[in-house]
Amino acid sequence: MSSMGTGDVFAPQVAVDSIVEGLAGAIVLYGSPAVVVASNLGEVAGLKVNKLVDIPYFGMIPEFQIDVPENVGLVSEKGTETSEQARVRQAGVKVEWSEWVQLQQSARSRNLDPYVLFGNMITQRFTQACEKELIKVARDSLSADYINDASSDTITWDSIVDVRGKFGDEAKDVALISCHSKVKRDLLKLKDGNDRPLMVDAMNGAGGDIPRVQGVTLYESDLNYKSSANPALYDTLVMMRNSLALWHSMPTVEIKRDATANTNSIISWFFYIPYRYNKLPGRTRGGVGINRTR
Repeated sequence: MSSMGTGDVFAPQVAVDSIVEGLAGAIVLYGSPAVVVASNLGEVAGLKVNKLVDIPYFGMIPEFQIDVPENVGLVSEKGTETSEQARVRQAGVKVEWSEWVQLQQSARSRNLDPYVLFGNMITQRFTQACEKELIKVARDSLSADYINDASSDTITWDSIVDVRGKFGDEAKDVALISCHSKVKRDLLKLKDGNDRPLMVDAMNGAGGDIPRVQGVTLYESDLNYKSSANPALYDTLVMMRNSLALWHSMPTVEIKRDATANTNSIISWFFYIPYRYNKLPGRTRGGVGINRTR
């Protein structure tokens, strides 16, 4: 039975404070500048699931207006607002009371604050959920103009060059490459004419804990698309700076009582929007490309 015992207490506000502190230091997709993270979605009036909202350009300003005539004012532009919209989503987690009791015991045995440990776990689950959504939204309905079809072979150095070429002279702002673990294995096998690895990775002695290819951070996740074909095709995402946004509210935490079962559980909810920008200030192209390989 997971009913609440007299010695077992849970203070929702203390838990919320721990989660807020944990989220302040949350790292999404290696903390890559490809993703802008904002936590003020809760300030949107009338917030609810499926509400259509305008997506801001978080922390960005308009382009410079060039060669403005004398005595002519600047045209008013809202650099923080886009004409792009997306629907609000929600996600939640249910923690059984017995799990909270076990977490308390684990924290005490390690001289830790159980609320800090709870906040860290919620933050970790939050980050995992958001990374999954960001990888999915980055690929969904992407224009064929930004897909490099190299599906006749496994990934090559040249195919990465080709997909970066989809961005023209803006390719210098590529900030993150996200690939399936199988694709990463293929990347680790790429070598130059002197049998030296082309990919910078700790396991090949090239230094650094974060793997890089062509100077760009490489994020490995099997959430990246893999087809059901034989042989399977893999979509590797190439993302420019600020190409994605994660807009979320701060989670709520409450105790839910089921009197009929004499049980309690801890419930946490948050609203969020994962989004891929179609265009950013100062750019003429989209910010995500796909390298499709075997």
